[in-house]
Amino acid sequence: MTATTPALRRLIATAFISLPILAGCGGDNDDDNDQATNDGGTQVPASESFPVQIGDIGPIAEDNLRQQPFGCQTYQTALGQPSIDNQDGVGYPVTDEGGPAPGDHGAIDPADIDGYSADCGAPTMVQYWYRSTGGGGLQPLEDPQNPPADLATVDINGQTVDYIVRQELGTINRFIYSIFMIEPDPGSDPAEPDLSAWNNKLVYHFGGGVGVGHSQSNGFINSYVDQPDGRGLNVPILEAGYAVVSSTGTGTNTSYNLQLMGETATMVKHQFVTAYGEPDYTFGVGGSGGAIQQLIYEQNHPDLLDGLVPVENYGDMITQINPVGDCELLEHYFDVVDAQVNGTGSVNPKWTDWENRQLIEGLNAINGAETDWDDGSGSPVGSSADPGTTECIEGWRGLSALTMNPNFVDGDTYEMMRQTQPAVFANTRFSYFEDLKHIFGTDPATGFARLTYDNVGVQYGLQALKNGDISVDEFLLLNAHVGGWKKPYQMEEEGYPYSGDPADGLDPWSSRNATAQDHMTPGDVAPRTRGDIEAMRAAWEHGLVYRGGIEDPMILIDNYLEPELDMHHSREKFEIRERMLAHDGDASNLVLWTLDGDADEPLAALLLEAFGLLEQWNDDGMKPVAAADACFEANGDEIARGPDVWDGILTETPDDDGACATPQFEIFGSPRTVAGESLRGWVFKCHTKPVQTALTDGTYDGVTFTPDQVDRLVEIFGETGVCDYSLGDAARPSGL
Repeated sequence: MTATTPALRRLIATAFISLPILAGCGGDNDDDNDQATNDGGTQVPASESFPVQIGDIGPIAEDNLRQQPFGCQTYQTALGQPSIDNQDGVGYPVTDEGGPAPGDHGAIDPADIDGYSADCGAPTMVQYWYRSTGGGGLQPLEDPQNPPADLATVDINGQTVDYIVRQELGTINRFIYSIFMIEPDPGSDPAEPDLSAWNNKLVYHFGGGVGVGHSQSNGFINSYVDQPDGRGLNVPILEAGYAVVSSTGTGTNTSYNLQLMGETATMVKHQFVTAYGEPDYTFGVGGSGGAIQQLIYEQNHPDLLDGLVPVENYGDMITQINPVGDCELLEHYFDVVDAQVNGTGSVNPKWTDWENRQLIEGLNAINGAETDWDDGSGSPVGSSADPGTTECIEGWRGLSALTMNPNFVDGDTYEMMRQTQPAVFANTRFSYFEDLKHIFGTDPATGFARLTYDNVGVQYGLQALKNGDISVDEFLLLNAHVGGWKKPYQMEEEGYPYSGDPADGLDPWSSRNATAQDHMTPGDVAPRTRGDIEAMRAAWEHGLVYRGGIEDPMILIDNYLEPELDMHHSREKFEIRERMLAHDGDASNLVLWTLDGDADEPLAALLLEAFGLLEQWNDDGMKPVAAADACFEANGDEIARGPDVWDGILTETPDDDGACATPQFEIFGSPRTVAGESLRGWVFKCHTKPVQTALTDGTYDGVTFTPDQVDRLVEIFGETGVCDYSLGDAARPSGL
């Protein structure tokens, strides 16, 4: 399996429902595994009810699939090595040496192994942190009964209190969780916390990123649980009196199994409620995947949150896969395929200009922009274009492979499993779809997980053709040769730069796993990808698609990062509003705020303002006047606020722009919006119409095709037809 490069790692690196639980934490549910054992050999009871007591191991939901291999990460926190739960060689090898250094798991001497941890449980503990008057980050407080002389104070809710932060740390549902709150006067019994500084409100901090499961945590997600200021935004939230909870099981860099993660969120909240008390309100916060979780859990677990503050937003993850999956197909066409099929022997000069590529890809592109994938020329490695780049590359490169290729995996957690559990690791497929194959199902002919990606009938560059930005011949050549992705069972290990070894062949586009590679003869047609209808329907039915239903108030904060070609583009906030309007015609409980950039201080100020408005909204049962759409300068200064500041984007009067609908906050599209899909972006598989119908019903807005061009259009789309996005998603189950 491919090991990725540091550049790719940077890009990949964002009321309780009763659940049946298991007492045992072992890999096998036999009598020998009814008790978990800590490193010293003492029996530690696995909790069968909430709250999980100090010294106990948190429960595992009965329907948790308990994947193996499963990479334990407790040793990366104060919990230390996980508790032994079996002697059968299942899971993480626990030693008496305190655990190996990251990346050095292969150095474990079998003679040092005391047992194995299949479920990565660890006894719940409490530790304390304090702020020094000398500044700097929070520091461990070894003896809370005798704090140091340099202990700082903090003003909370009108009182000045000692700046001591309590952290409860443990495992629930196989994942690491933490509960943070300022506790000014810890008593001698950590089971009886001082709640005097708590404002009786809870913030659930959800994490982002892209993970493919089989791990307790992955990459930066440990920073949500290992210490109170591991995520900088926790600090102002704690200083305002809120309690904060997080779990590695609610960070999407661990997994995008939002069924499992949502279940974990309800369990972690229940631990808080039973141990500390019912909060007046629970507010969600989190960026990227942390924003997606809030929307999906509000849809699937409506009692979890009372208000949402999603940041750097998407409607969901699953419907991003189509447009993101298009990116590398298009870049490969521009960089390699076009020169092979256009009859000149060299790339069309049009495609050496990044702004012309943007006409097809929709996403922002900037001539002369710096690229993380620079090959030394100022252009991304393998590119035929001039210096510059696009969001397709800077934001999304490598993620199609991560989601679809079962031979591609990244991160120290997976390297640990490779070294400690080589046999089971070698027989495990890692991808987004494999992680959720219990939802998507498997292809009975191959045993591989079904995929949702589909580009049958998609007319890439349609809007550019209608605008006169590309010719009919360029449109036909692109659509004939862009191709699609191979099926997972046909996919190979990734090449360079993902492998780190140039000998594996330069292939930043993952073209070895695409169909165009084998169809670069002029006059040929590269096959498109037919997604699995069963998988698409399952995504709808299992709540992985955000359908637009939100009952609680939501203040969405969009960090405007388009000039940085960041993956968190600003179109998504309007996609969310459009889905809400499509759901029931009402988006009045959604507020859209855009901050120019993502500086910590103004973002923290907006978060606290949002929490205050959500509290007022819940208290009064009506929307506060200040809870209105707005946009802000990079320093946090307000530019405009009101119900019409985004007019011109979603309204039918594009010339009547609101105060925020300006070039400062320009919105871009996607390959699918350029191809005709609506802003809602939730079509897995388009309905199609015959080419002859499209030629006469206005699809091409009067563009003239010669007889030969019509024949070629039929060769490309005659069998399948072309997308008719006005009919919605062909895979959407009735009633949803």
